[in-house]
Amino acid sequence: KLKLFTHVKQLLYCSDQSLPHTVVQSSGIPSISWGFNDHADIKVSQYGNMFSFEWKGERHHLLIPFHDKASLENCFHCIALMLFF
Repeated sequence: KLKLFTHVKQLLYCSDQSLPHTVVQSSGIPSISWGFNDHADIKVSQYGNMFSFEWKGERHHLLIPFHDKASLENCFHCIALMLFF
């Protein structure tokens, strides 16, 4: 599947799964990762309903009214896209 993204300007992905993260990093495809781990470009933390994320040394906080995994992934992919732009 990664071959589909070889010509993108920037690949946005969640780095919480170690195998896809390793494959993307070794591919040489320009990428921005987000995740609840230390090796993500956008480091996300959760404190109850509050989330914070760090990007290029700046910390931001936001309240997200939902907690299901799919909605959170959509939200943080959108945040990664906005930060890229």
